[in-house]
Amino acid sequence: WIPVRGRSQPEVAGSDLARPWGVGGGDRSCLVPAPRLRSGSSHSRSQRTQAFGRPRWALQGRCSSDPGDGKGHGTPDRELGPPRVERPLGGAAGSLLLISCLQPVPAQTSITIAPQSPAVGRNVSLAPQPLPQDWLICKWFRSASTEENRRIFTYYPNTNSAQTNGPAHTGRETAGSGCALNIVGLKLSDTGSYTVQVESPPNPVTVTAELRVYEMLSPPMLTPSQIHVQENGTFNLTCNSSLSADTLLWLQNMTYLATDQRLELSPGNRTLTVLNVTRGDAGAYQCEVRNPISTNRSDPGTVTVAYGPDSARIDLLGLISLGSPLTLMCITDSVPPSHYLWLHNGTDANETRSRWTINPMTWDQQGTFVCQAHNPDTNLTARASVTVRVTGESLGMIPALPPCPAPENALLG
Repeated sequence: WIPVRGRSQPEVAGSDLARPWGVGGGDRSCLVPAPRLRSGSSHSRSQRTQAFGRPRWALQGRCSSDPGDGKGHGTPDRELGPPRVERPLGGAAGSLLLISCLQPVPAQTSITIAPQSPAVGRNVSLAPQPLPQDWLICKWFRSASTEENRRIFTYYPNTNSAQTNGPAHTGRETAGSGCALNIVGLKLSDTGSYTVQVESPPNPVTVTAELRVYEMLSPPMLTPSQIHVQENGTFNLTCNSSLSADTLLWLQNMTYLATDQRLELSPGNRTLTVLNVTRGDAGAYQCEVRNPISTNRSDPGTVTVAYGPDSARIDLLGLISLGSPLTLMCITDSVPPSHYLWLHNGTDANETRSRWTINPMTWDQQGTFVCQAHNPDTNLTARASVTVRVTGESLGMIPALPPCPAPENALLG
């Protein structure tokens, strides 16, 4: 920048870039602004020289040398002259004063895989993008290294024999435009590291990518398919599936399970453990496997939780009268169903069903009836009793009295 009539302005003479007063030709590609004089200054030439020292061209890096007389000789001590431009320049012309010496940073090369989730039996393409400028040849390797025995092929663009196969070539790999690696008829064994080496002056480029080949998932198998567990116990389920499954989920009665303090999952979620089993844990269980190209579920496995009986009661069905049927129903809640035993006035009535019908009701059959329910899986037993009496000599209602006391440690109905 040159002080002109009290203002700082760039100097342009013809097609040349601006230069300080009295400085001749030379390489001006990396000029930086000359020091400014204060506006309105009346310093003499000697004062200006004292203030600023010898006027020189400021250079950056190795882009140019001190300008001189156009013959490579610097002339820093030449006498300063008047400005050669009488009007300021703006816009694009003014911006020509400074020209950067920095070169643009080349974009980093990476490998693009298409499609991103290739399947067994399908095709895939791996392409380095962007390619370096003026690249000469490229080599592909089935490895994270560039060892010769892992070379798939070398590609020479714009030649008759563009592809030269290497030791790792299987017959399914071909070179595509832009140094792409095309693989057809993918196998699970194609999963792994792939490296491309691009020869480009001044420095070669080497990039590695991981290829994952997926298979369509078949339905997993749940083992065991049947589980019988007691309340407060523990059970395990295992999902047997392909190793190419990325995600494994568990369902109970078609609802996805979330882990909590009682549900534990092994690494990879392949084994489900349920602790302190409750009655609500009974039902149909499935596992679901997923990868980017497929989803599948197992057949349901059944979990049965054994519990009870916690209590028992006796219900009387119908009217109670002489000559009419009397039906007694023993009600309990247990899994599996309880085994029943009926007692009449302390004697085994030889009745093992939950429902006992006496037909007809007679004077001899009045008294105390006891139902005893036993679960052989939990070894729990519950009892209930009711007393039936006949009053008068004619037909009439026979009231049911409160249940009689049960033996010690029995559950009352």
